[in-house]
This record gives sequence, structure tokens and C-alpha cells, in this order.
Amino acid sequence: MCGIAGLVDFRGDTRGALQRMCDAMAHRGPDDEGFFIDENVALGQRRLSIIDLAGGHQPMHSADGTLTVVYNGEIYNFPELRQELERAGCVFRSDSDTEVLLHLYATRGDDMVDALNGMFAFALYDKPKKRLLLARDHVGIKPLYIGFFGQTFAFASELNALTAVPEFRAALTVRPEALAHYMALFYVPDPLSIYKQIGKLAPGSRAVLQDKRLTIERYWRPATVPAEPLPSFDEAVEELDARLFTAVKRQLISDVPLGAFLSGGVDSSAVVAQMARAAEQVRTFTVGFDDPAHDERTAARAVAAHLGTDHHESLATVRTMELLDDLLPRFGEPFADSSALPTYLVSKATREHVTVALSGDGGDELFAGYDKYDAPLRERWLKPVPTWVRRRLFPLAAELLPQRAPGKNLLRGLALEPERYALLEIGEYRARTLLDPGVLANVESDTYDFLRGLAAWPAGSDMQTRLQLADMHSYLPGDILTKVDRMSMAVSLETRVPLLDKDVVDFAFSLPVHYKVQNGLRKAILKRVLERHLPTEFVHRPKRGFAVPLARWFRGELRPLLQEELSPAALADTGLWQPRAVGRLLDEHLAGRREHHWRLWQILVLQRWWRHARPVW
Repeated sequence: MCGIAGLVDFRGDTRGALQRMCDAMAHRGPDDEGFFIDENVALGQRRLSIIDLAGGHQPMHSADGTLTVVYNGEIYNFPELRQELERAGCVFRSDSDTEVLLHLYATRGDDMVDALNGMFAFALYDKPKKRLLLARDHVGIKPLYIGFFGQTFAFASELNALTAVPEFRAALTVRPEALAHYMALFYVPDPLSIYKQIGKLAPGSRAVLQDKRLTIERYWRPATVPAEPLPSFDEAVEELDARLFTAVKRQLISDVPLGAFLSGGVDSSAVVAQMARAAEQVRTFTVGFDDPAHDERTAARAVAAHLGTDHHESLATVRTMELLDDLLPRFGEPFADSSALPTYLVSKATREHVTVALSGDGGDELFAGYDKYDAPLRERWLKPVPTWVRRRLFPLAAELLPQRAPGKNLLRGLALEPERYALLEIGEYRARTLLDPGVLANVESDTYDFLRGLAAWPAGSDMQTRLQLADMHSYLPGDILTKVDRMSMAVSLETRVPLLDKDVVDFAFSLPVHYKVQNGLRKAILKRVLERHLPTEFVHRPKRGFAVPLARWFRGELRPLLQEELSPAALADTGLWQPRAVGRLLDEHLAGRREHHWRLWQILVLQRWWRHARPVW
């Protein structure tokens, strides 16, 4: 696991700028650093050594010196690819998966990415052609920021690496659309960043920079065509079990200590159960809170005992200012998923014992685990209601109800298109009521249309598949994987996600929706697989989010901070908000009349980021 960075056509101290970029990501690679500068191209890397500790130094060059690569991630099928390349006559000089990238490019060109199964972001420079190839893995596990600053092209694993260059930072301006999407989603979705000059290379995409022209194309999207012939449900369970085992087994390859996060939920338990089949000894890690509603230690302990893991658990000592002042700036832009805190805490506790941890992320998106995937059922219930009633009378009734009346927001939501309501609820409405109208004046497209464009829904696809595709293209890379990457890399811990193995993802999207949701049971096929390895009562526990007790904190230890940051004077200082609307949310929450902690956290995060970054419109 590493941090990578690069510059093309930089007008200044190239070595100094590249050094600052890599220094800003030292936490991603504390073991080593390397640089390559050739005429107008500069590549840099910080390395966390995982495989071939001695021979995997980067930048890595081809034997003839014509190709150079910097790379962040792991290629899980590199042993098979290496054997194939050796049979074709390629000679390897190391045991690193990085070298596979060089030989693959030499033999297949840009199509090399089609052969890769792993998590990766890399930049490969072809010196004879003066050509830079960049690529990001299929689902966006590893990040890659890209941007133009005048004639200079730059890329990095983290946004903060780009803002570490004074010449870049001085040129940055805020993207209004990104603010609007943040208020609707709680994160800035790919391929955007909060800044106009910087974007993110989208998951499953590659980019080529040549002759000062950048070309970006998608090389992969989840295939939604049902398998032919369609396996029976029991056959599909057997196949999924086998694919999960293979995915986990190949992700156990490591030259350093390895373990797994374990919450006791379905997804992490599925990963650990396969680890217990593939390895003689498995180490698992759980972090808990002193609030029973947010403490997962009991469930995790039971799963660990049944599977016989070497289990470690810790009670989190929460220093809330650490979250605000240390962790949130690591995202480089507003990011309001408060589960970043427990993710950081479990990563920190895990890093004391191992360098690599397997995680259960991705199960909800692949196998329909979220409440939003109940939308098709809700639509069937509402089918007798005429469309004109929903579109005209529901909003009218909502406006006639008192401001705090129960059901007001529900009526607003039910008037929306089903997918819009499922993906955003009333997030866009909240953005309009909270942000200053001047902030939204230059926003050209709404968030729902943006998400729909990202997902590129196939004609004739069912609603559940459309929702899953939207999450695969936005929520998973923009929120879940971003959170896990930044918080684990903050403590130099590599995190792997076997459920997002390309073979597992392809298989999941080839299955019909009724294999995933059966009679109201979400993730039906994954739970059936897990029933093979754990007692039924472990599998069918109520779903619990990985969350922190924000509502209590805001009425307790964080109350003074919240009141200070969201005071009329502080809100006026940033100029982002409608102060009366924000003040109403704050008063209602502190008085215990309504629960607004998620929205207040989102406002607080943006306030803190804005006051720290002092961005320019």
C-alpha cells in the first residue's frame, strides 16, 4: 500500500514540489520513498512494504529503462499473470506484483487493465512515446486525484498532496455543484472534488496523457445481464461460497502480519468465516464504545469464539476534538460520514498487531442490504394511488402541515420519483433550505440527475438493480471506500475488501434480484452462504450501523463546540448558510424535540473545513 504522485510540465522546482506532495502522504508509506524525474515528467511514491519487502522499491523501471511505474494497491491475481507472462518469454527481476504491470503494458498496452483483479491506482510512463497511462481499479478501492493547473498536469493518491504545492493551492476555487452534492449526499461524489481544478479518476477508468491532451474512458462497469443458464438458488449459493473462499484466500498473500476487522455483522463475519477455512490461524479485531446501542463487542466475540480466531477487542476512548482537528482534514474536502471515527479507532487498534486487515465492506451494495432497496416494495404498496395525487396533493399536504408535524417529510418524499426518494430522500430539499441562495445560484444540475448519469442505468433494468448501480458508482467509492482508505492509511494499515473482488462483483450482478431479497429478507443469498459456517442466530441478528452516539454527544460534551461553530456570527463568517434555518435545527436538537444530529454534523464538518481551508469562489 502506498501513496503515489506525479507532475507533467511543472514550471518551477519539480523536485521540491514532488517532495512536498509525497511528504503530505508519508502516513500512506512510512517504509520507503522514491522519485523519478525525466525532462518534464516526475513520478514519486511513498511505500508501505507488503509483498517483496526488499525488491519492491518504486518507481520501478522496465529492464530496458523505457517504462516506469508508480503504483498503489495489490494485484491479487499477479501469480497467475506472472506465470502467463513468463510462458510468453518475460523475465522477472523481483517477486513484486508491481513488475507485473510493466510486463503487462509491454505485451498488451492499455488493455492490460482488463486482466487485473485487485485494488489499484497506478501511473505508468512510456518514455519513447512520451505517454502517461493512469488507471484505477474496477470499484474504486484505491483513490486517484487528477488535475490541470495551467499547463501542468498533476496526480496524487490524496487531495492534500496536491494542495501541498503552493502554486496549486493558490489557483484553487470551489465547485458549487460539489457543495450542493455534498449537502444531498454527505460526501463529494466521484469524479468531482470540492475544487474546480481537481477531479477524481472514476472507478473502472483509465486515462492517457499525451501531447498535453488527457483522454479518459471507462474500461469496466458491472454487467447486469443475468447468467445463462441461470443457476438455481442453491447452485448460486454454492458458487458464491466458492468465489468468496477464492477471493479471501488470494487476499491472504502477504509478507507481513495480517488480520481482519470483525463487527459480528453479516459482511465481516462472511469474510472471517472464509479466512478460518483458508488459514490455520486468524486474528480478528473489534472496537467498542461504552454506549450499548453502539457497542458491537458481544456479537463479534461470539463469532470469533465459534470460528476459533485469535480475537482482540478494545474499548474506544473517544477524544472528539481528535476527530475534528486531526481526522477530518485527512479527507482534504468536506466528508460527513461520522463512522470515520470508529473506522479510525479500529484501524489504530489493529495496526498495533498487524500491517494488513481484511474488511467486510461492499456486501450491502452487492447483495441489497440497505433500507433504500425496499423502494420497489413501497412502490407496489403505492400503486393504487393515482400519480397525480402523489405528484400534486402529497406536496400540497406537506406544505399545509405545521413545520414540525410528523409525516411532513414523508409526504414530500413520496411525491418524488421512486429512485430519487430512495437515493436522496429529501437531501436535495434540505440543501435548498439550509444553504444560502447565492451558493446554489451557479449549480447547473441536481444531484439525482448527476447520480443517474454516473450509473448509466441499462434500458429495461429493474428498480433494485438501478439503485444498486447508483450506489456502486457513487456511495461505495465516494463514501465507504474513501472512509476506509483514509482512516486505515492514517495509521499505515493496508485494508483489503474481499467482497469487492472482481469475480465476486461480476457474479453478484449476474444474479436476479429475488436471490438477494426474498420475502423482505435482505442479502438473502449471502446470509444463506454464511449459514453454512455460523449458527443461524448469528446470521440473522438485527442490522446495526457502524456509528457513534452523535445525538448524545451533541447534547453533552460537544454541545459547547456545536453552539460556537453554528452561532450566527460563525455562520455569517463563512457565508454559506441561511442562519435562521440552521439555528432552528440546532435549537430543536438541543431541546430534544427532534433528532437532527446527522444534519448538524454535516453542517459542522463543512463549517470547520471552510474555516480551515479558506477556499476561493
